[in-house]
Amino acid sequence: MLHTVLSMLIFLKRNYMTNIERFWLDLIDGRKHHIQTLYGTDAMQRYRPHPMEREYFVNNNGHICNHPEVLNYNRRFYDYCEEHYQEQKQRYLQQIEANKRNYEASSSYKTLQREREELVSYIRGITVRDASKKETNSRTTKKESR
Repeated sequence: MLHTVLSMLIFLKRNYMTNIERFWLDLIDGRKHHIQTLYGTDAMQRYRPHPMEREYFVNNNGHICNHPEVLNYNRRFYDYCEEHYQEQKQRYLQQIEANKRNYEASSSYKTLQREREELVSYIRGITVRDASKKETNSRTTKKESR
């Protein structure tokens, strides 16, 4: 019942908000989802964005606030999570590793292995080629300035 009432209030509030205010709520929902995924529901419920951050975001067309007070506030929250929710984080990381092992053992992963290796080789070739161009350009520039 309470969940239904809260959902209705959020729905009504969102209908009378500007697009940037709705975007702010989506951004915070994303943060909370990240926190819940990594540290658990208790940590997610503890998270509250700094009031200055929302105000800055809405008044400055969606720019994130980099004020030291806001950055410190967020850093303290994540430090708290690292200290108090390490067990949940380890469980999440173990699940990620298990998913990786399961995928690497799958037939689709093995089938696409050669294609991934070719792609890596191609990308490395581009990187090396671009690096040598920069080196050539820097040598040319030095000679021209003499």
